[in-house]
Amino acid sequence: MLRGRTAASHYNSFRKFLLQTKPKIYSSHYPRGPTLTAAAVATTSLVGLTSVYIGYQRYYASSSSVTNAIHNKMSSNNTNNNMSSEPPLAAKDRTYPDHQHFIEVCPGFWNCRSKFVVKSLVNISSHMSLCRLENGAFVAIDVIDLGQMPPEAKKELDEITNRGEKLVAVVNTHSFHTMGIRPFHAQYPGIPSTRLWYGCPRHLREITTDGNDKEIVWEGGNLEDDKVRAALEPELSLKIPVGAEFNDPKPPDANHFSNVFVLHRASKCVHNDDCLMFIESIKSFGILASGLLWLGGVKPNTLTFHLSYKKALVDPLGFRDWLQCLLNEWDFDHLCTAHNGNCYGDAKKRIRELLEKKDKELESLAQNRAEGKMEDSKWSEGAWGGCEECECG
Repeated sequence: MLRGRTAASHYNSFRKFLLQTKPKIYSSHYPRGPTLTAAAVATTSLVGLTSVYIGYQRYYASSSSVTNAIHNKMSSNNTNNNMSSEPPLAAKDRTYPDHQHFIEVCPGFWNCRSKFVVKSLVNISSHMSLCRLENGAFVAIDVIDLGQMPPEAKKELDEITNRGEKLVAVVNTHSFHTMGIRPFHAQYPGIPSTRLWYGCPRHLREITTDGNDKEIVWEGGNLEDDKVRAALEPELSLKIPVGAEFNDPKPPDANHFSNVFVLHRASKCVHNDDCLMFIESIKSFGILASGLLWLGGVKPNTLTFHLSYKKALVDPLGFRDWLQCLLNEWDFDHLCTAHNGNCYGDAKKRIRELLEKKDKELESLAQNRAEGKMEDSKWSEGAWGGCEECECG
């Protein structure tokens, strides 16, 4: 047995094992051809990667050392000068310094992160935000199932909002982030002219009752309506991306690109679900998924578009121009994303850099669209396909 081996030694052995066994793994999935490339390794099925990892575990019988070695290697290879890991508002300066779930990241803006596990294996995470208005009232942006959180989470929300009395609006920004809507409405129901619920067109069509079988009245309105979004001005600004389907995205298990962007002007925080994803840590996805992401070149502390963007964008250049206009119009520093972290301090700079990096690709996508070459391409499996009823948060 190899109990005396170091973590680094286990990591190197795992990597060698992966390279030695990959022809056997892929032979059942792909026809014989040229030497396997790194891109092919990155796009292997999760089942294949699982088989490799289980085989390695059996061979060396040292799974904990392997896990730590891989995670440590990932971290050592991908360290960046990072402004984004800690909220800008120090704990001692927060309104509620002891809160562990609803974290005040900037004065007047709270974010709460929750687990969201797909395929019983991968935690892609989700979130909700809470903003304080000038009059002391609060608006919730997206909602999570508090019943799936530790009891302290609801206690914190009740403390912030005086048991919901100060919660005047609930804004649901993503068509497929729905798992929290029914249970949250059961706890904080819509109250005519007092607590307004806003939703996407799909919410209004399909979610009509809450967890107590009470009717959900979307009195706030449909966020696709410009006038409904404008009603939340000037303290909140809401924008829908140009270039992708928002009303009825298809296929529903993969086209999760578009959502409403929300800016809380006072805190300079932007809340966004899927369109932009800030990969704060790949460790939180779990060892198998994080290994796959790492092999695919995904690094921690990385901002990217939702993995469905290549198919979801019917007008790639329209989306590019829209996002550039948003960057010019909105004054913000921080970005809270559902999957799987928050970017603090330099969010606007990061988005500009992402646009510059993807500019040629977006132009190429637009050209392929114009020539009709996109019709036969496949939707990304990375769009969390296979989730319960297509929901992803």
